[in-house]
Amino acid sequence: MTTLAANNFPSLEQVVPSWNSTVNLFVGPDVSDVNAYYASIFETIGEKAQQGFNVSISDVLGRLFSLEFVQGPNGGVAKTFSDIQVSPI
Repeated sequence: MTTLAANNFPSLEQVVPSWNSTVNLFVGPDVSDVNAYYASIFETIGEKAQQGFNVSISDVLGRLFSLEFVQGPNGGVAKTFSDIQVSPI
C-alpha cells in the first residue's frame, strides 16, 4: 500500500512497470560499486540523525526498498508522507 501512496495512487497496472526490479536491492544498480551504493544510503540516513531524529534498521530497509518501489530521483529520497496526495477513491 505504501508504494501506491508514495506514487500518488496509480493503478497496479500503472505502477508495477515502474518498479525497478532488475536491481538487486542489497547490491545496488552497479555491482562493481557496492560501497558507493551503501555510502549514499547511509549518507541520507545520517542526515536524518543529524537533524535530531532517531534512526534504526527500519530506515536502512526503507531506503533499500524505496529505491525499487518509489518513483522519483534517488528512489524518492526527498518524498515525505505530507507529499502524499489524498486517494481519489
